[in-house]
Amino acid sequence: MSRGIPGPFTLTARSQTQGRGSHGRQWISDDNGGLYYSLAMSEFDPRIHSNLTIEVAKRCQRIIHSLWGLPITIEWPNDLILGNKKMGGILVESTIGSSGQPGCCIIGIGLNINQTHFPDPIDTIATSLRQYDGHVRSLSDLANELTKELVGWL
Repeated sequence: MSRGIPGPFTLTARSQTQGRGSHGRQWISDDNGGLYYSLAMSEFDPRIHSNLTIEVAKRCQRIIHSLWGLPITIEWPNDLILGNKKMGGILVESTIGSSGQPGCCIIGIGLNINQTHFPDPIDTIATSLRQYDGHVRSLSDLANELTKELVGWL
Protein backbone atom coordinates (compact mmCIF):
# COMPACT_ATOMS: atom_id res chain seq x y z
CA MET A 1 0.00 0.00 0.00
CA SER A 2 2.86 2.34 0.69
CA ARG A 3 3.76 1.90 -2.98
CA GLY A 4 0.42 3.19 -4.21
CA ILE A 5 -1.75 0.07 -4.06
CA PRO A 6 -5.26 1.28 -3.25
CA GLY A 7 -7.14 -0.02 -0.24
CA PRO A 8 -9.13 -1.25 1.40
CA PHE A 9 -8.75 -4.82 0.24
CA THR A 10 -8.87 -8.20 1.91
CA LEU A 11 -6.80 -11.33 1.63
CA THR A 12 -8.01 -14.64 2.98
CA ALA A 13 -6.29 -17.98 3.21
CA ARG A 14 -7.26 -21.42 4.41
CA SER A 15 -3.69 -22.19 5.41
CA GLN A 16 -0.45 -20.32 5.94
CA THR A 17 3.15 -21.37 6.27
CA GLN A 18 4.57 -18.60 8.43
CA GLY A 19 1.69 -17.31 10.50
CA ARG A 20 2.56 -15.22 13.51
CA GLY A 21 0.82 -13.74 16.46
CA SER A 22 1.73 -11.01 18.88
CA HIS A 23 5.25 -10.84 20.32
CA GLY A 24 6.52 -12.79 17.30
CA ARG A 25 4.87 -16.03 18.43
CA GLN A 26 4.11 -18.65 15.81
CA TRP A 27 0.48 -19.06 14.77
CA ILE A 28 -0.24 -22.68 13.88
CA SER A 29 -2.60 -23.09 10.92
CA ASP A 30 -4.28 -26.18 9.57
CA ASP A 31 -5.19 -26.58 5.89
CA ASN A 32 -8.87 -25.69 5.48
CA GLY A 33 -9.37 -25.61 9.25
CA GLY A 34 -9.16 -21.94 10.07
CA LEU A 35 -9.72 -18.58 8.53
CA TYR A 36 -6.61 -16.44 8.11
CA TYR A 37 -7.79 -13.00 7.14
CA SER A 38 -6.09 -9.68 6.46
CA LEU A 39 -7.72 -6.33 5.80
CA ALA A 40 -5.40 -3.69 4.34
CA MET A 41 -6.42 -0.07 4.73
CA SER A 42 -4.74 2.81 2.94
CA GLU A 43 -5.38 6.38 3.98
CA PHE A 44 -5.53 5.21 7.59
CA ASP A 45 -4.82 7.43 10.60
CA PRO A 46 -3.94 5.20 13.59
CA ARG A 47 -4.35 8.15 15.98
CA ILE A 48 -8.10 8.10 15.28
CA HIS A 49 -8.42 4.39 16.09
CA SER A 50 -6.17 4.10 19.15
CA ASN A 51 -8.06 1.03 20.45
CA LEU A 52 -8.24 -0.68 17.07
CA THR A 53 -7.19 -4.16 18.21
CA ILE A 54 -9.81 -4.46 20.95
CA GLU A 55 -12.49 -2.96 18.69
CA VAL A 56 -11.73 -5.56 16.00
CA ALA A 57 -11.86 -8.28 18.68
CA LYS A 58 -15.31 -7.05 19.76
CA ARG A 59 -16.55 -7.17 16.18
CA CYS A 60 -15.21 -10.72 15.70
CA GLN A 61 -16.91 -11.73 18.94
CA ARG A 62 -20.21 -10.23 17.78
CA ILE A 63 -20.04 -11.83 14.32
CA ILE A 64 -19.31 -15.31 15.67
CA HIS A 65 -22.11 -14.99 18.19
CA SER A 66 -24.50 -13.69 15.52
CA LEU A 67 -23.67 -16.47 13.05
CA TRP A 68 -23.47 -19.40 15.45
CA GLY A 69 -24.52 -18.29 18.94
CA LEU A 70 -21.19 -19.18 20.56
CA PRO A 71 -20.03 -17.54 23.81
CA ILE A 72 -16.75 -15.97 22.69
CA THR A 73 -14.98 -13.80 25.25
CA ILE A 74 -12.05 -11.44 24.78
CA GLU A 75 -8.78 -11.65 26.63
CA TRP A 76 -7.45 -8.14 26.33
CA PRO A 77 -6.28 -6.95 23.96
CA ASN A 78 -6.22 -9.44 21.10
CA ASP A 79 -7.26 -12.99 22.00
CA LEU A 80 -10.65 -14.59 21.37
CA ILE A 81 -11.48 -17.26 23.94
CA LEU A 82 -13.96 -20.14 23.80
CA GLY A 83 -14.33 -22.55 26.72
CA ASN A 84 -11.19 -21.18 28.42
CA LYS A 85 -9.03 -21.83 25.34
CA LYS A 86 -7.80 -19.52 22.59
CA MET A 87 -9.76 -19.81 19.33
CA GLY A 88 -8.56 -16.67 17.63
CA GLY A 89 -6.32 -13.67 17.66
CA ILE A 90 -5.92 -10.25 16.10
CA LEU A 91 -2.67 -8.59 15.04
CA VAL A 92 -2.71 -4.97 13.85
CA GLU A 93 0.23 -3.24 12.19
CA SER A 94 0.04 0.38 11.12
CA THR A 95 2.18 3.25 9.99
CA ILE A 96 1.78 6.98 10.33
CA GLY A 97 2.31 8.87 7.11
CA SER A 98 4.94 11.53 6.70
CA SER A 99 4.16 15.22 7.18
CA GLY A 100 0.87 14.52 8.92
CA GLN A 101 -0.51 12.45 6.05
CA PRO A 102 -2.51 9.30 6.79
CA GLY A 103 -0.58 6.06 6.92
CA CYS A 104 -1.75 2.54 6.29
CA CYS A 105 -2.88 -0.40 8.37
CA ILE A 106 -3.11 -4.17 8.07
CA ILE A 107 -5.48 -5.99 10.39
CA GLY A 108 -4.65 -9.68 10.62
CA ILE A 109 -7.21 -12.08 12.08
CA GLY A 110 -6.61 -15.78 12.70
CA LEU A 111 -9.66 -17.84 13.67
CA ASN A 112 -9.68 -21.55 14.51
CA ILE A 113 -12.92 -22.76 12.98
CA ASN A 114 -12.92 -26.35 11.69
CA GLN A 115 -9.70 -27.81 13.10
CA THR A 116 -10.06 -31.19 14.79
CA HIS A 117 -6.72 -31.15 16.62
CA PHE A 118 -3.72 -28.99 17.48
CA PRO A 119 -0.12 -30.13 17.91
CA ASP A 120 1.49 -30.58 21.28
CA PRO A 121 2.07 -28.36 23.29
CA ILE A 122 -0.60 -25.89 22.13
CA ASP A 123 -3.35 -28.51 22.25
CA THR A 124 -3.86 -27.61 25.90
CA ILE A 125 -4.42 -23.91 25.21
CA ALA A 126 -5.95 -23.76 21.70
CA THR A 127 -9.40 -24.77 20.47
CA SER A 128 -11.62 -24.43 17.42
CA LEU A 129 -15.34 -23.92 17.05
CA ARG A 130 -15.57 -27.48 15.75
CA GLN A 131 -13.78 -28.91 18.77
CA TYR A 132 -16.17 -26.96 20.98
CA ASP A 133 -19.44 -28.27 19.51
CA GLY A 134 -18.66 -30.65 16.63
CA HIS A 135 -20.12 -28.48 13.85
CA VAL A 136 -18.33 -27.75 10.55
CA ARG A 137 -18.78 -24.14 9.46
CA SER A 138 -18.43 -22.12 6.26
CA LEU A 139 -15.22 -20.12 6.17
CA SER A 140 -16.49 -18.02 3.26
CA ASP A 141 -19.61 -16.96 5.20
CA LEU A 142 -17.38 -15.81 8.05
CA ALA A 143 -14.99 -13.96 5.71
CA ASN A 144 -17.91 -12.16 4.04
CA GLU A 145 -19.35 -11.07 7.39
CA LEU A 146 -15.96 -9.86 8.60
CA THR A 147 -15.46 -7.81 5.45
CA LYS A 148 -18.93 -6.22 5.63
CA GLU A 149 -18.48 -5.36 9.29
CA LEU A 150 -14.92 -4.06 9.19
CA VAL A 151 -15.00 -2.14 5.92
CA GLY A 152 -18.37 -0.64 6.87
CA TRP A 153 -17.04 0.44 10.25
CA LEU A 154 -13.60 1.72 9.24
